[in-house]
Amino acid sequence: AKKYPVKNTFSDVKDSFYKPYISWAVDKGLIIGMGNNKFGFSDPVTVQQFQTLLLRTLKYSEETKDWSNVPEIAKHFKLMEGLSATPKQNLDRGLMAAMTVNALRVEMKGESFTLAHHLNLDIPDPFKVDEIAKVDRNTLKLEGIAKGIKSLKVNLKPISKDITSEEKTIDITLKEDGRFAVEIPNLQSGKYEYKFISGNRSTKAKSITIEELPFQLKNITANNLKGIALYFTTPVDKLDNFFTSSYYTNAGTIKSVRLEDDNTKIILTLNETMKNNKNYKLSANRITSDKGAEISIKDENFTVFDNEIPKVKEVKQLGNKGLRVYMTEPVKFAKISNFKIDNKKFSGNVKSVDNVITLTYYSSYFGPKEGVHTLTVSDLEDYAGYKGIDEDISFEFIEDTKAPKIVDARATVEEAIIEFDEQIDPDSISRTNFYWKSGSLKRYPTKVKVLNDKVILDYSGNALPTYEISIYANSIADYSGNKLKDGEVEVIPTVDETNPEVGRIKK
Repeated sequence: AKKYPVKNTFSDVKDSFYKPYISWAVDKGLIIGMGNNKFGFSDPVTVQQFQTLLLRTLKYSEETKDWSNVPEIAKHFKLMEGLSATPKQNLDRGLMAAMTVNALRVEMKGESFTLAHHLNLDIPDPFKVDEIAKVDRNTLKLEGIAKGIKSLKVNLKPISKDITSEEKTIDITLKEDGRFAVEIPNLQSGKYEYKFISGNRSTKAKSITIEELPFQLKNITANNLKGIALYFTTPVDKLDNFFTSSYYTNAGTIKSVRLEDDNTKIILTLNETMKNNKNYKLSANRITSDKGAEISIKDENFTVFDNEIPKVKEVKQLGNKGLRVYMTEPVKFAKISNFKIDNKKFSGNVKSVDNVITLTYYSSYFGPKEGVHTLTVSDLEDYAGYKGIDEDISFEFIEDTKAPKIVDARATVEEAIIEFDEQIDPDSISRTNFYWKSGSLKRYPTKVKVLNDKVILDYSGNALPTYEISIYANSIADYSGNKLKDGEVEVIPTVDETNPEVGRIKK
């Protein structure tokens, strides 16, 4: 084709390099152009156009004259096997390569051999995954072997509308022979679809169902000296279980509560420091599932066992004010020298609360610009004396212009918790930003505390009523300075009438 005689067929082909190839393809009946003596030289190629070319290569030129039916013909001959592209989608190199390989495996029209055989080409094994899927309570277990690839991911998509967790894609480690085993735990009840992905290729989606499990406590652990983790069979309510007064332990007093693992794990952070390898007891009153089921826990035993170094779990942008670093456990004495951004010393303030380290820039001048950056974290020490290794974590700085919104709220007569759709800047609020009305009087909380995307209002000195009230929130800002004005949420405060029982607290 490189030395093929050039024919001036198309007026928009100016580059002489391409002319012999185009002339060859025209004479072979592979391309006919866009009409009006135009090739469409600078236009993007769509998937359907490339399907047409491949079908003509396979000697199905007559069939491609029915343009609207080309995608179905391509599907019939498995040109799109393992691909999810649409006919009008623009072609990229990955799609072109995958479609070409699929075409090479197809027998040519009227022949008993494939296009690859006709061209005397060896092609790699097709992307294929043979797996066994098992559902063990709320865990999906996948075992099998993958062929024709070097990397593999599995995509799990919720189908049932009442599943609140998001679609997730998980990397799978392949052995040399392509074998793999992966588990996806803590799934909510309902129907899901899973498929395997490698580059632009994917397998056909298959469905699995997680049956409804009874709401039960699975386990209590303490793998660091400041935190206790409670594991449940199904997700807990994301706000009802945030009240520290619901939990009692002889390990110390509860400082804060947070949820992890799609709300199937409650983590209690203590004011005190526990002792390694020591046994303690925990009681909890009326822990609520996301479906409204309740259980209470009385004097459950757990043992503290900390033998791991602290690690970074996640880094989140705090608007244009800083970063929030989420650790696997609380650390002590976090300071400026523990952090660098793009290999430069961090310029700002460092504050550590529970497992979260907040980095705030001295001003926006010291913060990164829009784009991808690297945070280096080093020499952080946990309460057992273990030091973490140096870690480099990529994060993207994105400009935020949207004001925060209230998404949910819960209240007892002594405390209200308001959840927002993003993290709230504690410097933007005081007790006077929140109130409820008793007649014409505004009733303010005694104090407020910000916990990431939640604000906790303390009404212990001025109890809330037990009928429905509106709590108003005004001038609540995120870390980019965007403010919510005149926010309002309705709550019905509850009274805890259960007398808690717990083992004697030892100091």
